[in-house]
Amino acid sequence: MPLNNDQIELINSFLVKNEVVFDGVRHEVIDHIASDIEHNYENVAFHEAIKIVLQKWQSQIKLSESIWVSTWSSFPVLILKKLKNLLQPFGILFISLLIILSLLLSYYPAITAKINKNISYEIGYLTWVAISTGFGLNLFFSKGHTTYKYVFKRILYVIFMNSIIVFSDSANKDNVLTSILIINTISSIFLVKCYKAHFKFLKDNLLNA
Repeated sequence: MPLNNDQIELINSFLVKNEVVFDGVRHEVIDHIASDIEHNYENVAFHEAIKIVLQKWQSQIKLSESIWVSTWSSFPVLILKKLKNLLQPFGILFISLLIILSLLLSYYPAITAKINKNISYEIGYLTWVAISTGFGLNLFFSKGHTTYKYVFKRILYVIFMNSIIVFSDSANKDNVLTSILIINTISSIFLVKCYKAHFKFLKDNLLNA
């Protein structure tokens, strides 16, 4: 027999209490738990069945950390895996391009010098930052709390911090700082991906609820 709204809310409250707060992940887990109870414990009282099923999820909701996600926050294992899958490619790309571009620019210093003297690049970059911030504000004030929104904020935070470092010494950008400017621009790929995924989730779920 399908679970009623009160029983579903009980599962939801348990997950929120255990910091499974991202909407998409929480909805998916609720579906799994409800399906498990409905199909495998139909002859068991709900209060007994829920204890058995939730016990199966203890290893997935225990708090853990990953340097790819955050150095100061812990997340349930099942959420950490998804955040890591979203953030790790960005981290790997950032580090790889930083090394490659820094080495490349060290062999071709004229490129760095050209960028340093070209104010149109700085104007274009700052315009890009402003546009990214606009989309970011639209996302931040939107409904829902998804992993995509979290990742968007993390990447935008990294971009802002890098930009401050670069432009605090705008007259003397070395190869590394020039590389960071270029990589920040390339990061648009990840921002767009997260932005679209967040609003797709809202359209498919929350806005139609």
